[in-house]
Amino acid sequence: MKHVSGLPPAQRVPALRQLLPQIAANNTGGPNGTVAPWKASEMPTANGGTAFVGDMRSMIVDSAGNMRAVPNGDLGFGLVDGKYGVTSWPGSEP
Repeated sequence: MKHVSGLPPAQRVPALRQLLPQIAANNTGGPNGTVAPWKASEMPTANGGTAFVGDMRSMIVDSAGNMRAVPNGDLGFGLVDGKYGVTSWPGSEP
């Protein structure tokens, strides 16, 4: 993630779209496949950002390109421009 955060803000979401499937492909799901492999789902966020929601944590990239890792329990979910997405997170504008 340090590589992604070092990119210009406009390049962060495209870089995550490429990186996260590679991480998921290399995650076998624990010893002998006893745990479901990790995968992040891409969702829109309020205020024009993008969220990559994993099993327990999510990466939020706001519309300015700022990145923040957030525990899923701290996220609010609901409709964003007619799609299910992330409506709030710590530090987001109400």
